[in-house]
Amino acid sequence: MASYAEAATAIRHWHLSGIPARQFWGYPDAAALLSLVLPGVPMLVVLLIISAISGCVAVALAHRLWGGWTAVYLSAVGWQWVQREAFGGSEPLFMALTFAALLSARQDHTRRAALYAALATVVRPIGIFALGAVLVVLVRRKPTEVLLGLGIAAIVFGLYCVPLAFTGDVLGNIHWYAPQMTGGTVWGTLIAGEVSLVRDILVVGAIAVVLMAPFVVFAGEQKGRWAENLFALGTSCFLVTLNCQPCAWAFPRFAIVSIPFALLVMRHWLPRDDRVVCVLSIVSALIAAAMQVNDRDPGTALLHLFSLH
Repeated sequence: MASYAEAATAIRHWHLSGIPARQFWGYPDAAALLSLVLPGVPMLVVLLIISAISGCVAVALAHRLWGGWTAVYLSAVGWQWVQREAFGGSEPLFMALTFAALLSARQDHTRRAALYAALATVVRPIGIFALGAVLVVLVRRKPTEVLLGLGIAAIVFGLYCVPLAFTGDVLGNIHWYAPQMTGGTVWGTLIAGEVSLVRDILVVGAIAVVLMAPFVVFAGEQKGRWAENLFALGTSCFLVTLNCQPCAWAFPRFAIVSIPFALLVMRHWLPRDDRVVCVLSIVSALIAAAMQVNDRDPGTALLHLFSLH
């Protein structure tokens, strides 16, 4: 969060020279804009506000896309989601924009879908799969508007690059990521590099979610929903083949994009019982808090929590 706050503060005051461009700046850009109407509020707090609001919007959009139970279980079993929504991160904003793009594509508002998908891409680079899915839908339904969709994306990317240009490296984000995309796929260290049983279990759960998500294409209610199915398939294939061993530590976070689609695959086996959802929600919240305290050994953090008097 510190790097996001540093970037957002630099953008807000336009003191960009020499500022390192690390993660994509869509999240800090949003914080810089919101800080204009929240003067005096620390930038870290502004970032947390965006994450909290975006998380609520994303769940509401998930309800419109796939129904109430899928939306409820997104928070009930997605401890990664709860952690990012409560403690900050770019994922809630990314998911809100992605869901907005998928909903717009389903409703045939393709220009709006292209805009939301392009905005999602500047928040997290994996959003390129949402943009690609929207463009495929355009080719199938409105081939004459493909160039318009590309134009919308080009405008968004052009505006996004303006503050980066003032840092001295307009491709700074990409140059920051490039050295990390080495060493083979994450599978070599995904489990071997883990340091506690609880974290092992959480990582295995994230792997299962990513591997399950592509099967959403066989779900009956997803028939003809090209944008959603292509996004699920594309993101899962990307994560499975991700050539970034340092990224293995953050793999559960990356798996957030696959959670709603894995839930759709499992929809017939999900208990539709408020009591079950309540218990799972409490467990997810505890895991999220434990991972925030000690992401290497969340089990120890949980034991410490319950040993407090």
